Amino acid sequence: MAEKDILSPADKEYYHNKGQEDAAQGTWNSPAGGINSIFTRDIDIARHEFYKEGWVHTQSQKGE
Repeated sequence: MAEKDILSPADKEYYHNKGQEDAAQGTWNSPAGGINSIFTRDIDIARHEFYKEGWVHTQSQKGE
């Protein structure tokens, strides 16, 4: 698994917030949908993880 520290704090916040926004709208648009390039694979995985954390966080709040 990729190191999550590969992203800057601003990028981590952006992808987390994007996940929250999409979850609030009921959509899933992970920024790493295609994870195809060996050169960007680790970055794509890290982006996906922060997006997913934000998405799951919002979904869990909807259920409360």
